[in-house]
Amino acid sequence: MAGQSRLSTAGSGHASKKTHAYSSNETNAELARRRYSMYREQPASQDPGFLHRVSYRTVDVNTSVAEHKARIEAEMVKIMGQKRR
Repeated sequence: MAGQSRLSTAGSGHASKKTHAYSSNETNAELARRRYSMYREQPASQDPGFLHRVSYRTVDVNTSVAEHKARIEAEMVKIMGQKRR
C-alpha cells in the first residue's frame, strides 16, 4: 500500500524501531563484567584521574587552604571590578 511503513508490525499493530547502533544483547551483569575486566589489569598510572589525585596528596593542608583563599579573593576582586563598570 502507498505510504505504509516498511518496518515490521510484529503483531503489536505498531511499527518496530530499528535497533540502536550501539545496542547489544548483553545483560547488565555481562556488560558490567566486561567493562570491569577492561580496567582491572590497567596500572594506576594509566588511570586518567591518577595525576589529579597525586597532586592533592602531596600538598600540605595549610598550603592548600591558602591557595584556595587566594583564588577566591582574586575571583571576588574580578567580580567586584566588573560590577563597578
